[in-house]
Amino acid sequence: MANKVELKTLVEKMNLKNLTPDVDLSDKDVEIPDINRPALQLTGFFEHFDSERVQIIGYVEYTFLEKMTDEDKKKRIYETLLSYKIPCLIFCRNLPPEKMLLEMAEKANIPVFQTEKKTSEFTAEIIRWLNVELAPCISIHGVLVDVYGVGVLIMGESGIGKSEAALELIKRGHRLVSDDVVEIRRVSDETLVGSAPDITRHFIELRGIGIVDVKALFGVLSVRETQNIDLVITLEEWNKNKEYDRLGLEEEYTEYLGNKVDSAAMKATATDSLSDCVATSVVLIGVLLTLFSDINIDGIAGVVVAVFVILAGFGAAKDTLQPLLGQPPTKEFVQELENIVLQDKHIIGVHDLIVHNYGPGRVYASLHAEVPANMDMMEAHDYIDMAERRVEKRMKCFISIHMDPVVTDDEVINHLRKMTIAVVKSVGEELDIHDFRTVKGPYITNLIFDVLVPYNYHLSDDEIKKQIQKKITEKQSECRAVINIDKSYTG
Repeated sequence: MANKVELKTLVEKMNLKNLTPDVDLSDKDVEIPDINRPALQLTGFFEHFDSERVQIIGYVEYTFLEKMTDEDKKKRIYETLLSYKIPCLIFCRNLPPEKMLLEMAEKANIPVFQTEKKTSEFTAEIIRWLNVELAPCISIHGVLVDVYGVGVLIMGESGIGKSEAALELIKRGHRLVSDDVVEIRRVSDETLVGSAPDITRHFIELRGIGIVDVKALFGVLSVRETQNIDLVITLEEWNKNKEYDRLGLEEEYTEYLGNKVDSAAMKATATDSLSDCVATSVVLIGVLLTLFSDINIDGIAGVVVAVFVILAGFGAAKDTLQPLLGQPPTKEFVQELENIVLQDKHIIGVHDLIVHNYGPGRVYASLHAEVPANMDMMEAHDYIDMAERRVEKRMKCFISIHMDPVVTDDEVINHLRKMTIAVVKSVGEELDIHDFRTVKGPYITNLIFDVLVPYNYHLSDDEIKKQIQKKITEKQSECRAVINIDKSYTG
């Protein structure tokens, strides 16, 4: 089990600039996969301080330190922070730390680094990398290959043909991850990631041939460094006296580090076997009925079998392709994601949520978050960054949030927005609006907004528009509604 990462390795992987070259990094390690942005600590509050984590200074923390005029207080905070023997201190956005901090860090033997990346970008990158490197790890005997993006772990006794099967897959355009020894890391409650030891990476051993450099022989696209494990296949010698389950009516799993590996492909195989049994049974029934009666059932039996096979084929194709094409999120998932984003009081609304779910560990999302238009842009950006980090940490979801400024300090616009919301709710309680703005002309004020409509709503889009436009004109004769219909993601 991996329980630490050398700090030198972290510096190389993250491409960090060392601002304290006199500090020796050879004996320094990182043991915690999470990071910490010392916000409250810079105010002097050090209770429950996660000192074992990598400390990251973003734009908000840097600006706070710049505006601190009391040099003695600042020095005391630096001394307290560095007294905890933190692994390292990293400044994002190429922000330059002041000379006093660098001198104190060198005395305390704590390295200070700098990166040009944005705080949210760097935070997500380092957390993902540390989660993999510090995850619980085991080594097993097997071969891991990438087949159309699905991580297939081939197991079996020595000499059964695992490497030979992998080579045939590679010849057909698939990719090798590891041969003989596979290191499996548990990066989340649902995700297992496999990789190769450094000594055997990109190599495959074939009996009678020797060791083959797959990368040199088939090209760089024939190998992968890591791959999620989605399917486990066990090869074994055929035993005619053994009963083999061809139906697969019960779902089977292989468990590593407490995680179960399921497979849609195995379900498809089970469906195929079940189709064979149904076809055989119908044929036998048809033969028996023909022998003992005058009923000619061949035609009917053929139609029944054909319909069953077609339906089973559609079902198997759907189950197999769905993880690759993407799965719709549940309402509970969407609601939880929105609640996490809205935990920050500075974010006043969210809309235009899109979720791409390609299976455990492959969930990508994007949404628009509304913030007050009078807020400082850099400050608002940091609040958005923190929302992204909350979602990524709690939901194991990679998310990108677009910032939408909303005018909140204009009485006229606020009045028109409240009036518009009331009108929309009167048309349908399930309806909602977002992206509200106004364009004032000499005689007419255009109210421009999106109306969020559930799928399969009882009113058509045109009917909704007409009713809202009519009611707004009745309430405010000088106003005209310019409406864009937006379908609710959760329906």
